[in-house]
Amino acid sequence: ATDSAPLPRASQPATLPAFIPLEGAFLPVTYFLDYTGTTGLLIIHNGEILHEEYRQGHDENKVHVSWSMAKSMISALIGIAIAEGRITDVMAPVERYATQLEGTAYEGVPLKHVLQMSSGVAFSEDYDDDDSDVVQLARIAALGGSFNGYAVQLKKEGEPGKINHYSSYDTQVLAMVLQGATGMSLSDYMSKKLWQPMGAEQDAYWVVDSEGMEMGFGGF
Repeated sequence: ATDSAPLPRASQPATLPAFIPLEGAFLPVTYFLDYTGTTGLLIIHNGEILHEEYRQGHDENKVHVSWSMAKSMISALIGIAIAEGRITDVMAPVERYATQLEGTAYEGVPLKHVLQMSSGVAFSEDYDDDDSDVVQLARIAALGGSFNGYAVQLKKEGEPGKINHYSSYDTQVLAMVLQGATGMSLSDYMSKKLWQPMGAEQDAYWVVDSEGMEMGFGGF
């Protein structure tokens, strides 16, 4: 048999790269996880979990709110609704699918421009301003009120499709569109089209307002 020179394994095998590029330097991956406030890290390759760890008191069974990651779930559900023929025209005005938007600043705005966050509707996303729109929505979540009903307070600031402006309320409009187009609650549609088919191993929850409407822009 051919001889070989042994090279013993490391006394502490690494499960993650020791260093990663961050802010122009190579820093320890543990620093990166602390720096970003990471609560969970899962690495999957070819369907196999290569690494799984939880931080800041979390574990695989603890419920954790996703906040604006829910926006990506909403966009995926819009894509599914289009594929199913429930939404037939992305250039149609949003009130075709969400009649409660008639008479608001969103009336006449094409669905495409809401998807692109270029609705032309003014919305303040300043979390440091107690009077900003996003803080007002947070108060609705905490103290009661209607996410959908907040649309009547918003005003146009430009033509749709001209300027991209990050707006949580644009995603709430998408949630209304989904509800109207599917005839289902956001939670039921999400469960039927994504949560159940992907084989989720835990229950999920979606924050709702006083009327039972989901917080489309977060709260999943």
